[in-house]
Amino acid sequence: MVIKIDHKGRRHIICSTDLTLNAAEILDLYEARFQIEFLFRDAKQYTGLGHSQVLDSQGQEHFANSSLTALNLLRIEDHTWAYLRERASSIGSLKLRKYNRLVVNRFIAFLGAELKPEKIKQACEQAYQTGLLAA
Repeated sequence: MVIKIDHKGRRHIICSTDLTLNAAEILDLYEARFQIEFLFRDAKQYTGLGHSQVLDSQGQEHFANSSLTALNLLRIEDHTWAYLRERASSIGSLKLRKYNRLVVNRFIAFLGAELKPEKIKQACEQAYQTGLLAA
């Protein structure tokens, strides 16, 4: 059993049935397991994992690989964005940011304006952030 105290002073008790593991190994396995859980959760929510209509096993494997690859590419972009902005982000925020960017760029293209002037860039950046969750 490992008791982990987070930065807010909350205690988390983590148990393992493998008595040969030390505390650091238990924590590493626990963190890796939850990264896998988050990966599958995000793949189901954002890239359609589980919604395949393919019946043969090879097609299902291809669909799962495509879904997880798309998710990993999104996570790389999301981590880059969070690093540049120095704040945590999420796949949901990345999806919304991409949608906002698409809508704003369509309006600008329709109006015939370019993204060169600084005021337009600032307005677009604010519009891209519309509806994002604060982390």
